[in-house]
This record gives sequence, C-alpha cells and structure tokens, in this order.
Amino acid sequence: MGVEDHHDGLDEVAWERLRRVVSAANQGKRRAFKSEFRRWSTEISLGDQHRIGIYLLGATKYMTRRTLKRQPTESDLKNLAARCFPDVSKVVTAHAMAVEDTLRIMFDLPAVRRELSPGELLVLGAAITGCLLTSPADELPEIRQYVAAWWKVNAHVFHDQGVADSG
Repeated sequence: MGVEDHHDGLDEVAWERLRRVVSAANQGKRRAFKSEFRRWSTEISLGDQHRIGIYLLGATKYMTRRTLKRQPTESDLKNLAARCFPDVSKVVTAHAMAVEDTLRIMFDLPAVRRELSPGELLVLGAAITGCLLTSPADELPEIRQYVAAWWKVNAHVFHDQGVADSG
C-alpha cells in the first residue's frame, strides 16, 4: 500500500511510517520492526517523528478501548498487558512490566515498575498496537479515522507541546 492523500489533517509520511511499524509488529517481524525505527532518524524529520508518537498514542488508546469494549480499568490494563506480552516480545526485548507500564502511562496512570522514556513508549506502543490488530489492512483505516478526529480535537494541546501540523 502506498502513501495516499486522505485530506483528514494527518501527515501522510507520519501515518505511513506508523502503518509500517505496527504492521511489522502484527506479523511478528522483528527485523522489519527494528529496521523501520532505525530508518526514522535518517529518513524523516523530527517533526514527523513527534507526529508518529502522538498518532501512536491515539491508535493505542483506541485499540485498547476497542479490544476491551470500554474505558480500561487498572485491572484491565494489567490483564491486557499479560495477554499482549508474548506477541510484543516477538518484536522487541522488554520486561513484561514495561508493557503494562506503557498502557498505564498512555491512560494517565502511574507506572508500576518505572517511568518509561518517550522512545520506549513509542516502541512499546507500536508493538502493543500491532498485537491488538487482527487485520491491519482492514483496521488501520478505521484507526486513522479515529486518530484524525482525535488529533483535531486535541491539536491545541499538541501545538502547545511544540508539535506542528503537517505540511
């Protein structure tokens, strides 16, 4: 699938990179997953990298709620992390508690084990989102629609943090 123009306010390059990395995670392709992250520093701007991180936050939160069919409780996040850990560990080496901490931080709860760096949150969020997908080609357009609406509602917060719109 190539880069398309959706006119929804999301940056096409950033969305395409997100699509690639979560699809690699979904397929358990460690080499492709790691390779995508390595290329970001040389192939895409820091602004696009920030946008990917924000889009990924929205995507992970959406997939978590969709999977659980409700706003998650702390117990839900613990159970979901345990369920995702085997698939996450196919693409990234991390402590099992890091998966739960990622979900907790994304839902504004304190980490159990430790606070994670933005880079760790990005990598683990991509792996978790990939784990929660069952059919990326079918689900990513739905996720994109959600993230685009979420971005529009919260754009002022992202702008205050120094993240610009695309283009």
